[in-house]
Amino acid sequence: MNPSPHTHVDALAAAALTIVVLQHWLLTAFATTNQVTTTSLLTAMPSWAPAAWLPQLALALLFFAGGHARATAPWPAGQVVRPVVTFLVAWGGGLLVLLANGFSQDAIRQILATALEPMTYLIPYALLTAISPNLLRFTWPLALAAGWLSPPLLLAVPYVLGLAWGRAHPRPVSGQAESRLVALINRFALPLYLWHPTTLVVAALATARLGPITGLNDSPTGPFWLIARLAWLPVLATVLIGLVALARNRSA
Repeated sequence: MNPSPHTHVDALAAAALTIVVLQHWLLTAFATTNQVTTTSLLTAMPSWAPAAWLPQLALALLFFAGGHARATAPWPAGQVVRPVVTFLVAWGGGLLVLLANGFSQDAIRQILATALEPMTYLIPYALLTAISPNLLRFTWPLALAAGWLSPPLLLAVPYVLGLAWGRAHPRPVSGQAESRLVALINRFALPLYLWHPTTLVVAALATARLGPITGLNDSPTGPFWLIARLAWLPVLATVLIGLVALARNRSA
């Protein structure tokens, strides 16, 4: 039996989320020498600048998959609101901890800008999801105009495409089973997306007293740093799993 096109969409969503996470983890760093500063591998390796567009493509695929999912299924508001509230409350507490430990306003601004970046795209996604029942009535010029007003809103285009495709090809009740890995990633897609930048913050601050550690809490310097960061990916993945599990328990 050939895989269902819906199974392909699920696999595409899991792959796109993985790309978003890995791109952030490989290109973004927190240097903890003196004060915390956000740095990028692209500063040391400017020839890699085109790689910055990769997560934008991946996000477009995620929005397409999201529109496809909402084509035949109702919006799981509770499954969205609870993890987001837990995330924001946790970072409210995190802000108090940073202030209490004497972090400068600039350091706090950089930390929060990175940690809360997922909200930049989650808010438009939530709006699109909420109005999905009537979204296909919008004209394409209106969707494109929204993109000119705000780049995140340009993702309305792949979302509407996914919504239209999903309605034209309804998912069968007894669809083909997807792989366990794909199913697991998609099940926890929202918390994984929300918490993956926080993982970098936690890893950097937790090891700050140990001094600069190549690939973990120092500024990117080039290919050797990238190799070191690749070696740290299992540690970052472990931290992310821990954060997601903790947040899940709090929001349950």
